[in-house]
Amino acid sequence: MNPAEARLLWLLSVDSPRTLRDVGEALELEQSTVNRQVNASIRSGLIQRHRGPDGRAFLVEPTPEGAAAFDADMRDLLGGYGAALRELGDRADEFLDLLDRFTAAYNRDKG
Repeated sequence: MNPAEARLLWLLSVDSPRTLRDVGEALELEQSTVNRQVNASIRSGLIQRHRGPDGRAFLVEPTPEGAAAFDADMRDLLGGYGAALRELGDRADEFLDLLDRFTAAYNRDKG
């Protein structure tokens, strides 16, 4: 799964289904980029599109296969993080504290 597909499935796993406009706003993407990524994910069988209750707006949501692929990728990713943290042993808490501080400083300076 590529990063664009993973990001789209991550968003849709939290609050699905969404309109294309909702996706663009949440991911801070131009509408043309949303359309391209959504269409590619539909062709890959990861998400599906259908008309919303109003009959006008299209809604997108994960397919069962897309949800399963996202869950499997997240399990693999988190398992890798867990293995790496176990390698740090007693220093894992120190690393996580430093990572929290780094992230806070990065977000402060970025904003």
